[in-house]
Amino acid sequence: CCEQVIDKDYLQRLSETSPEQCSKKRPTPIFYHVIAPNIMHSHREPNTLPQPSPDFSPSDVIRIQLDALRDNDASSDEGIATAFNFASPANKVYKGPLSRFKQIVRNPVYAVMLNHRAANYESVAISGNVAQQRVMITGDNSQTVIYTFTLSRQREPRFRDCWMTDGVSVDAMFWLN
Repeated sequence: CCEQVIDKDYLQRLSETSPEQCSKKRPTPIFYHVIAPNIMHSHREPNTLPQPSPDFSPSDVIRIQLDALRDNDASSDEGIATAFNFASPANKVYKGPLSRFKQIVRNPVYAVMLNHRAANYESVAISGNVAQQRVMITGDNSQTVIYTFTLSRQREPRFRDCWMTDGVSVDAMFWLN
């Protein structure tokens, strides 16, 4: 469908950003919310929800997150918690705890992901330690949103070589007839 253009300089700078740099407060661009904050505390002991693994590709991570959000149970929010598990550590420092993440996901701009009825994935673009993928999601109310997921391969020991989500931006919103 659409050709994806990636600013290689931006991707290089992003891949070289340390967690300390990410923890500094900086303005958030309009229509840009980072998908996932702080360390998750689940009501389950131990956390049995899907977790990051070096075995997962960037596309796998996005599909795990979107499948979980599609199947989210409002009483437990395990789908939201699963998506939160795949947020990068820098993202979690910047955006806050799971409770804040739930608010972001329930915002009308992102709520389309919850219990959506269709997701169409474009190919993943990878440059070094950064990946991007556009996904068109159609909600149960026929609202359709095109999102760009940005992921980075982690360097810190706990998540070494795991692809995790740094952010999700909105490219377009519309309603299908």
